[in-house]
Amino acid sequence: MRIHSSRKAVVDFPVPGVSPPIEGDRRIGTRLVAAGVLTPGQAEQVARTQVASGMRFGEAAVALGFVGQARVDEELAGHFDFAVTRPGTTRLDPSLVAAHGSGDHASELIRSLRVRLAAELSGVDEPVLMVTSLTGKVGRRVIASNLAIAFAQAGTRTLLVDADLRVPALDRLFGVAGSPGLSTVLASRDPAIGPVEIAEIPGLTFLPGGPPPPNPVELLSRLPGLLPALRVASRARLVILNMPPIDGFDDALGLGPAQPGVLIVVRRDFTRSDHLATAAKRLNAAGCRIIGSVINVA
Repeated sequence: MRIHSSRKAVVDFPVPGVSPPIEGDRRIGTRLVAAGVLTPGQAEQVARTQVASGMRFGEAAVALGFVGQARVDEELAGHFDFAVTRPGTTRLDPSLVAAHGSGDHASELIRSLRVRLAAELSGVDEPVLMVTSLTGKVGRRVIASNLAIAFAQAGTRTLLVDADLRVPALDRLFGVAGSPGLSTVLASRDPAIGPVEIAEIPGLTFLPGGPPPPNPVELLSRLPGLLPALRVASRARLVILNMPPIDGFDDALGLGPAQPGVLIVVRRDFTRSDHLATAAKRLNAAGCRIIGSVINVA
């Protein structure tokens, strides 16, 4: 029996008489064989099935039961220089959905938000994005972290700073709990401690909050003067600051000299619109530029 398809298959593994080898071969079949996921014989069988059926190589490999869809997705991401990790094989918290490269709704929303923010920041030479909220428990930390990952995946070298010195928590999301961080750097005015590279996401560096200090407002007022050195140390074009809630704390207001763009995270049926308007006025008066808000419906 012969199976015909109107779509011409692009064979993703060299098969004698079917597809010639390619110098510097980065096709998915070759990548899966090199990674030890498929044997050469299995890859040839997949490639022949691909030709006969018109399916993509990954689809055929999954259909034959040689590999799972998650592994195919990972190799496709590598083929397109899109860094992703596999859940359960990384120190990164599962809430960092952008790192896993899935096409689920949450990941797509993060990427859509990144596109809009990139447009807002496109005319700024050394952009600083401050992510804050009016209160806690609205998902601010997770959104800031996922945005940093998404920007790095898109090719923008990014520095994520946990500037919530009251309740620093991003170190646990990135698997570096207990590391020295921003509070130590600001206390000594010495950037030598420096950001850490997140190996799973090339182009992303991270500076934890460090030990909670007794004087967060005073310390954070030094951050605008330190940002240029941190930017050089991390080689980052974009700096994303995770800030504490601004309802009751003035920590964010001291960052006005850095002229950050501000993204305010709110929660549906939780954040009051009159409180949001008041907070926006306070931030604008301090020299910060509100570039948007995002509603977390979770």
